[in-house]
Amino acid sequence: MPENGERIGFIGLGMMGAGMAECIRNAGFPLIVHDISEERCAPFRAAGVEIASSAKDLADRATIVISCLPTIEMAQDVACGAGGLIEGEAIQIYVETGTVGTAAIRDIADRLMERGIATIDGPISGGQAGAQKGTLSTILAGADDAIARFKPVAEAYSSHLFVVADHPGPAQTAKIINNMLSMTGLIAALEGMVLGAKAGLDPKQLLDIINVSTGRNSATLEKIPQRVLPRTFGGHIETGVKDLSLYIEESQGLQTPIWMAKEALGVFREAIENGYDRELLRVIEYMEALAGGVQVKQR
Repeated sequence: MPENGERIGFIGLGMMGAGMAECIRNAGFPLIVHDISEERCAPFRAAGVEIASSAKDLADRATIVISCLPTIEMAQDVACGAGGLIEGEAIQIYVETGTVGTAAIRDIADRLMERGIATIDGPISGGQAGAQKGTLSTILAGADDAIARFKPVAEAYSSHLFVVADHPGPAQTAKIINNMLSMTGLIAALEGMVLGAKAGLDPKQLLDIINVSTGRNSATLEKIPQRVLPRTFGGHIETGVKDLSLYIEESQGLQTPIWMAKEALGVFREAIENGYDRELLRVIEYMEALAGGVQVKQR
Protein backbone atom coordinates (compact mmCIF):
# COMPACT_ATOMS: atom_id res chain seq x y z
CA MET A 1 0.00 0.00 0.00
CA PRO A 2 1.33 3.52 -0.81
CA GLU A 3 2.78 5.17 2.29
CA ASN A 4 2.80 8.84 1.32
CA GLY A 5 -0.04 9.78 3.65
CA GLU A 6 -2.34 10.96 0.87
CA ARG A 7 -6.07 10.31 1.03
CA ILE A 8 -7.56 10.30 -2.44
CA GLY A 9 -11.03 11.62 -3.12
CA PHE A 10 -12.83 10.84 -6.38
CA ILE A 11 -15.98 12.60 -7.54
CA GLY A 12 -17.94 11.39 -10.57
CA LEU A 13 -18.38 7.63 -10.90
CA GLY A 14 -19.76 7.57 -14.42
CA MET A 15 -18.57 5.84 -17.56
CA MET A 16 -14.94 6.89 -17.07
CA GLY A 17 -14.77 7.70 -13.38
CA ALA A 18 -15.88 4.33 -12.04
CA GLY A 19 -13.06 2.50 -13.77
CA MET A 20 -10.47 5.08 -12.76
CA ALA A 21 -11.55 5.02 -9.13
CA GLU A 22 -11.42 1.23 -9.12
CA CYS A 23 -7.86 1.33 -10.48
CA ILE A 24 -6.88 3.73 -7.70
CA ARG A 25 -8.45 1.45 -5.10
CA ASN A 26 -6.70 -1.59 -6.54
CA ALA A 27 -3.37 0.26 -6.35
CA GLY A 28 -3.83 0.48 -2.58
CA PHE A 29 -4.50 4.18 -2.11
CA PRO A 30 -6.89 5.17 0.70
CA LEU A 31 -9.96 6.15 -1.32
CA ILE A 32 -13.12 8.14 -0.66
CA VAL A 33 -15.70 8.56 -3.43
CA HIS A 34 -18.78 10.65 -4.12
CA ASP A 35 -21.46 10.65 -6.79
CA ILE A 36 -24.98 12.06 -6.75
CA SER A 37 -26.17 8.60 -7.85
CA GLU A 38 -26.41 6.07 -5.03
CA GLU A 39 -26.55 3.35 -7.68
CA ARG A 40 -23.09 4.34 -8.89
CA CYS A 41 -21.77 4.45 -5.33
CA ALA A 42 -23.19 1.03 -4.44
CA PRO A 43 -20.37 -1.16 -5.86
CA PHE A 44 -17.79 0.91 -4.00
CA ARG A 45 -19.80 0.79 -0.78
CA ALA A 46 -20.02 -2.99 -1.13
CA ALA A 47 -16.24 -3.14 -1.58
CA GLY A 48 -15.71 -1.23 1.66
CA VAL A 49 -14.79 2.11 0.10
CA GLU A 50 -15.71 5.22 2.08
CA ILE A 51 -18.58 7.21 0.55
CA ALA A 52 -18.72 10.98 1.03
CA SER A 53 -22.13 12.59 1.38
CA SER A 54 -21.26 15.69 -0.66
CA ALA A 55 -18.46 17.42 -2.53
CA LYS A 56 -17.58 19.40 0.60
CA ASP A 57 -17.59 16.25 2.73
CA LEU A 58 -15.19 14.68 0.23
CA ALA A 59 -12.89 17.70 0.41
CA ASP A 60 -13.07 17.65 4.21
CA ARG A 61 -11.58 14.16 4.21
CA ALA A 62 -9.26 13.86 1.18
CA THR A 63 -5.95 15.63 0.52
CA ILE A 64 -6.12 15.10 -3.26
CA VAL A 65 -9.50 15.24 -5.01
CA ILE A 66 -9.97 14.04 -8.59
CA SER A 67 -12.97 15.24 -10.57
CA CYS A 68 -14.38 13.33 -13.55
CA LEU A 69 -17.65 14.98 -14.57
CA PRO A 70 -19.40 15.16 -17.96
CA THR A 71 -19.88 18.91 -18.43
CA ILE A 72 -17.89 22.09 -17.93
CA GLU A 73 -20.67 23.59 -15.84
CA MET A 74 -20.76 20.62 -13.48
CA ALA A 75 -16.98 20.73 -13.05
CA GLN A 76 -17.03 24.43 -12.22
CA ASP A 77 -19.93 24.09 -9.79
CA VAL A 78 -18.48 21.09 -7.95
CA ALA A 79 -15.07 22.73 -7.67
CA CYS A 80 -16.04 26.28 -6.79
CA GLY A 81 -19.78 26.48 -6.12
CA ALA A 82 -21.65 26.64 -2.83
CA GLY A 83 -21.02 23.45 -0.90
CA GLY A 84 -18.26 22.56 -3.34
CA LEU A 85 -14.71 21.33 -2.98
CA ILE A 86 -13.46 24.88 -2.41
CA GLU A 87 -15.06 24.81 1.05
CA GLY A 88 -13.24 21.64 2.14
CA GLU A 89 -10.83 21.61 5.07
CA ALA A 90 -8.47 18.80 3.99
CA ILE A 91 -8.13 19.26 0.23
CA GLN A 92 -4.73 20.47 -0.93
CA ILE A 93 -4.74 19.44 -4.59
CA TYR A 94 -7.62 19.45 -7.09
CA VAL A 95 -7.27 17.40 -10.29
CA GLU A 96 -9.56 18.07 -13.26
CA THR A 97 -9.63 15.07 -15.60
CA GLY A 98 -12.38 16.30 -17.91
CA THR A 99 -12.12 18.29 -21.13
CA VAL A 100 -13.23 21.69 -19.87
CA GLY A 101 -11.06 24.04 -21.94
CA THR A 102 -8.31 26.44 -20.98
CA ALA A 103 -10.56 29.30 -19.85
CA ALA A 104 -12.50 27.10 -17.42
CA ILE A 105 -9.45 25.37 -15.93
CA ARG A 106 -7.67 28.68 -15.38
CA ASP A 107 -10.76 30.15 -13.72
CA ILE A 108 -11.08 27.13 -11.44
CA ALA A 109 -7.36 27.25 -10.62
CA ASP A 110 -7.44 30.97 -9.77
CA ARG A 111 -10.44 30.58 -7.48
CA LEU A 112 -9.05 27.53 -5.69
CA MET A 113 -5.64 29.15 -5.24
CA GLU A 114 -7.33 31.87 -3.19
CA ARG A 115 -8.02 29.10 -0.69
CA GLY A 116 -4.52 27.66 -0.97
CA ILE A 117 -5.62 24.70 -3.12
CA ALA A 118 -3.36 23.76 -6.05
CA THR A 119 -4.94 22.72 -9.35
CA ILE A 120 -3.66 20.06 -11.72
CA ASP A 121 -4.97 20.18 -15.27
CA GLY A 122 -5.16 16.44 -16.02
CA PRO A 123 -7.42 15.46 -18.95
CA ILE A 124 -7.61 11.82 -19.98
CA SER A 125 -8.12 9.85 -23.19
CA GLY A 126 -8.70 6.18 -23.90
CA GLY A 127 -12.39 5.51 -23.40
CA GLN A 128 -14.28 3.40 -20.91
CA ALA A 129 -12.21 0.29 -21.64
CA GLY A 130 -9.01 2.21 -20.95
CA ALA A 131 -10.41 3.51 -17.68
CA GLN A 132 -11.31 0.01 -16.57
CA LYS A 133 -7.98 -1.50 -17.59
CA GLY A 134 -5.85 1.37 -16.26
CA THR A 135 -4.46 2.13 -19.71
CA LEU A 136 -5.57 5.73 -20.19
CA SER A 137 -3.41 8.44 -21.69
CA THR A 138 -3.14 11.29 -19.18
CA ILE A 139 -1.83 14.79 -19.79
CA LEU A 140 -0.76 16.80 -16.73
CA ALA A 141 -0.06 20.49 -16.24
CA GLY A 142 0.48 22.06 -12.83
CA ALA A 143 3.01 23.04 -10.20
CA ASP A 144 5.94 20.66 -9.92
CA ASP A 145 5.34 19.81 -6.26
CA ALA A 146 1.66 19.07 -6.87
CA ILE A 147 2.49 16.90 -9.89
CA ALA A 148 5.06 14.97 -7.85
CA ARG A 149 2.45 14.17 -5.20
CA PHE A 150 -0.23 13.20 -7.69
CA LYS A 151 1.80 11.31 -10.30
CA PRO A 152 1.75 7.94 -8.46
CA VAL A 153 -2.05 8.16 -8.35
CA ALA A 154 -2.29 8.98 -12.06
CA GLU A 155 -0.07 6.01 -12.82
CA ALA A 156 -2.73 3.75 -11.30
CA TYR A 157 -5.10 4.46 -14.21
CA SER A 158 -2.65 5.46 -16.95
CA SER A 159 -0.30 3.63 -19.28
CA HIS A 160 0.88 6.86 -20.92
CA LEU A 161 1.57 9.95 -18.80
CA PHE A 162 2.73 13.31 -20.14
CA VAL A 163 3.67 16.40 -18.10
CA VAL A 164 3.44 19.39 -20.43
CA ALA A 165 3.66 22.49 -18.23
CA ASP A 166 4.05 23.81 -14.68
CA HIS A 167 0.72 25.64 -14.76
CA PRO A 168 -2.88 24.66 -15.64
CA GLY A 169 -4.08 25.20 -19.19
CA PRO A 170 -1.64 23.59 -21.64
CA ALA A 171 -2.89 20.07 -20.88
CA GLN A 172 -6.37 21.20 -21.93
CA THR A 173 -4.94 22.61 -25.15
CA ALA A 174 -3.26 19.30 -25.98
CA LYS A 175 -6.45 17.37 -25.20
CA ILE A 176 -8.61 19.72 -27.25
CA ILE A 177 -6.33 19.23 -30.26
CA ASN A 178 -6.52 15.46 -29.83
CA ASN A 179 -10.31 15.58 -29.60
CA MET A 180 -10.61 17.79 -32.67
CA LEU A 181 -8.56 15.26 -34.65
CA SER A 182 -10.72 12.44 -33.30
CA MET A 183 -14.02 14.13 -34.16
CA THR A 184 -13.02 15.39 -37.60
CA GLY A 185 -11.51 11.99 -38.38
CA LEU A 186 -14.77 10.35 -37.32
CA ILE A 187 -16.88 12.55 -39.59
CA ALA A 188 -14.53 11.98 -42.53
CA ALA A 189 -14.52 8.22 -41.97
CA LEU A 190 -18.31 7.99 -41.70
CA GLU A 191 -18.72 10.07 -44.85
CA GLY A 192 -16.42 7.74 -46.75
CA MET A 193 -18.15 4.62 -45.44
CA VAL A 194 -21.55 5.90 -46.59
CA LEU A 195 -20.17 6.52 -50.08
CA GLY A 196 -18.65 3.04 -50.12
CA ALA A 197 -21.91 1.39 -49.06
CA LYS A 198 -23.91 3.23 -51.70
CA ALA A 199 -21.35 2.23 -54.33
CA GLY A 200 -21.93 -1.40 -53.39
CA LEU A 201 -18.75 -2.09 -51.45
CA ASP A 202 -18.82 -4.48 -48.51
CA PRO A 203 -18.33 -2.18 -45.46
CA LYS A 204 -16.22 -4.77 -43.62
CA GLN A 205 -13.94 -5.28 -46.59
CA LEU A 206 -13.69 -1.53 -47.13
CA LEU A 207 -12.55 -1.13 -43.52
CA ASP A 208 -10.01 -3.91 -44.01
CA ILE A 209 -8.58 -1.99 -46.96
CA ILE A 210 -8.51 1.35 -45.15
CA ASN A 211 -6.96 -0.11 -42.01
CA VAL A 212 -3.87 -1.35 -43.85
CA SER A 213 -3.66 1.85 -45.88
CA THR A 214 -3.05 5.55 -45.26
CA GLY A 215 -6.66 6.47 -44.48
CA ARG A 216 -6.93 4.61 -41.18
CA ASN A 217 -7.72 6.42 -37.94
CA SER A 218 -9.31 5.64 -34.58
CA ALA A 219 -12.76 5.65 -36.16
CA THR A 220 -11.89 3.05 -38.80
CA LEU A 221 -9.86 0.96 -36.35
CA GLU A 222 -12.30 0.96 -33.44
CA LYS A 223 -15.52 2.98 -33.55
CA ILE A 224 -16.87 1.84 -36.91
CA PRO A 225 -16.09 -1.91 -36.66
CA GLN A 226 -17.08 -2.12 -33.00
CA ARG A 227 -20.10 0.18 -32.92
CA VAL A 228 -21.32 1.22 -36.37
CA LEU A 229 -21.27 -2.06 -38.30
CA PRO A 230 -23.19 -3.94 -35.56
CA ARG A 231 -25.44 -0.85 -35.20
CA THR A 232 -24.94 -0.58 -31.43
CA PHE A 233 -23.68 3.02 -31.72
CA GLY A 234 -23.03 4.82 -28.41
CA GLY A 235 -21.42 8.02 -27.18
CA HIS A 236 -23.07 11.42 -26.73
CA ILE A 237 -23.36 13.73 -29.71
CA GLU A 238 -23.13 16.76 -27.41
CA THR A 239 -19.60 15.62 -26.56
CA GLY A 240 -18.65 16.17 -30.18
CA VAL A 241 -20.24 19.61 -30.13
CA LYS A 242 -18.44 20.51 -26.89
CA ASP A 243 -15.03 19.29 -28.02
CA LEU A 244 -15.14 21.03 -31.38
CA SER A 245 -16.53 24.24 -29.86
CA LEU A 246 -13.67 24.31 -27.35
CA TYR A 247 -11.15 23.84 -30.15
CA ILE A 248 -12.67 26.67 -32.18
CA GLU A 249 -12.69 28.94 -29.12
CA GLU A 250 -9.02 28.16 -28.46
CA SER A 251 -8.09 28.66 -32.10
CA GLN A 252 -9.90 31.98 -32.30
CA GLY A 253 -8.11 33.19 -29.18
CA LEU A 254 -4.71 32.31 -30.62
CA GLN A 255 -5.65 33.41 -34.16
CA THR A 256 -4.83 30.15 -35.93
CA PRO A 257 -6.65 28.76 -39.00
CA ILE A 258 -9.90 26.87 -38.42
CA TRP A 259 -11.27 24.78 -41.26
CA MET A 260 -11.94 21.15 -40.41
CA ALA A 261 -13.29 21.77 -36.91
CA LYS A 262 -15.93 24.16 -38.26
CA GLU A 263 -17.00 21.67 -40.93
CA ALA A 264 -17.29 18.79 -38.47
CA LEU A 265 -19.16 20.93 -35.95
CA GLY A 266 -21.58 21.90 -38.70
CA VAL A 267 -22.30 18.23 -39.41
CA PHE A 268 -23.06 17.51 -35.74
CA ARG A 269 -25.32 20.55 -35.42
CA GLU A 270 -27.16 19.75 -38.63
CA ALA A 271 -27.72 16.19 -37.42
CA ILE A 272 -29.07 17.44 -34.09
CA GLU A 273 -31.41 19.88 -35.84
CA ASN A 274 -32.80 16.97 -37.86
CA GLY A 275 -33.55 14.80 -34.85
CA TYR A 276 -30.34 12.78 -34.55
CA ASP A 277 -29.65 14.33 -31.19
CA ARG A 278 -28.59 11.56 -28.81
CA GLU A 279 -25.82 9.07 -29.54
CA LEU A 280 -22.64 10.36 -31.15
CA LEU A 281 -22.25 7.56 -33.67
CA ARG A 282 -25.86 7.83 -34.85
CA VAL A 283 -24.71 10.82 -36.88
CA ILE A 284 -24.08 8.20 -39.58
CA GLU A 285 -27.84 7.57 -39.72
CA TYR A 286 -28.28 11.19 -40.78
CA MET A 287 -25.64 10.74 -43.47
CA GLU A 288 -27.32 7.51 -44.59
CA ALA A 289 -30.68 9.25 -44.83
CA LEU A 290 -29.17 11.98 -47.00
CA ALA A 291 -27.67 9.24 -49.19
CA GLY A 292 -31.10 7.74 -49.87
CA GLY A 293 -31.36 5.29 -47.01
CA VAL A 294 -28.26 3.18 -47.60
CA GLN A 295 -26.89 1.51 -44.44
CA VAL A 296 -23.33 0.90 -43.33
CA LYS A 297 -23.72 -2.42 -41.53
CA GLN A 298 -22.46 -5.97 -41.33
CA ARG A 299 -23.49 -8.20 -44.21
